[in-house]
Amino acid sequence: MQLPIVRWIVAFFVIGSIVSLIWQRPFEAERWKRSYWLVFTQSLVLISVIAVGVLFRATTNPPLRPIVNPVGNQAVNVLFFVSLALGFFLVYRTKGCRWLAFCLVSLQELFVLSAVFIAGMSVTGDWL
Repeated sequence: MQLPIVRWIVAFFVIGSIVSLIWQRPFEAERWKRSYWLVFTQSLVLISVIAVGVLFRATTNPPLRPIVNPVGNQAVNVLFFVSLALGFFLVYRTKGCRWLAFCLVSLQELFVLSAVFIAGMSVTGDWL
């Protein structure tokens, strides 16, 4: 099964990142600050969501319905909102390179959203 919409969204953010790298030239001597590397800290949220999905999976008994793990469910929800808040903060923080930060954060947010979807299925036991 192909997902053409996701492919177009990913292509848009990758092309946007390349265009903003060329247009804004963020790696010039005085423009790039060390704190701009924090844009990539959102990858830690991705790893955390995957870990929650693995460690707090729903308990399954074959004749019965799976039992939802409430701690895992709440942790996945909190990590999703932390990821959104962190993304907004990081785009706000990178003055002068906001288009690049927006494209990179949005691209990472797509991966986080996919991980939240899969981890949510794991902690609830409702697989598609």
